Amino acid sequence: MAGVLGILDATSRLDVRRFLDEASAKLSHFEWYVTDQWCAPDAAVGLGRSGIGIFNKEAQPVVHEDGNLILFMAGEFYRTSELRQALEGRGYVSRDQSDPELALQAFCAYGEEFARHLQGAFVIAVYDVKQQRLTITNDRYGLYPLYYAHEGGRLAFAPEVKGVLCAPYVERKLNAVALAEYVRFQQLLGVKTFHEGIEQFPYASVGVFDLKNGDWKLRRYWDWDAIPDRNHI
Repeated sequence: MAGVLGILDATSRLDVRRFLDEASAKLSHFEWYVTDQWCAPDAAVGLGRSGIGIFNKEAQPVVHEDGNLILFMAGEFYRTSELRQALEGRGYVSRDQSDPELALQAFCAYGEEFARHLQGAFVIAVYDVKQQRLTITNDRYGLYPLYYAHEGGRLAFAPEVKGVLCAPYVERKLNAVALAEYVRFQQLLGVKTFHEGIEQFPYASVGVFDLKNGDWKLRRYWDWDAIPDRNHI
């Protein structure tokens, strides 16, 4: 499955390059899959993406002109003209008209909840080098799956569970509650997976990981009750 992946370690004990290599290999279902990677030179931070090479064919990450923001993205945007005009009004000039560049400009303009201004199917990871902070967000329906494991000041994420399992700190332990729910309801409930410690990133959400203290915070930026009534229908 196409998506973004990465690992961050506040304890600086993990080999982030090894995780990226192993996870990218497991996520590349065919030899023509496209993968990109980036590792911070002075911190235990590794980010990347994996996909089929149809959307956003340009190499990633997209880097802010001052080198401080590193962005990886999977997916595409729709109806972007209004957003581009709004950003141009704020002084942002497009270089290549690509979706990843538009996402980076929106992040600069609107901050962590920039996904509110985006329409499409996407998952995005932005790392702030100076603040040592990672922001992950997705579209309103969570059309690009993302799984993560946060424990002991470490965060690993990938578009498939087997990618997260490449992190050495993630234990391969069956989630008995998830198994019982699947047997009873034929589906998993909430954000559970079959693995203890691995959860699915919820739709329309923003996750922020602070590398300085290892904290992980997750919140919604949109939900179904935000849709207004259509009484005339």
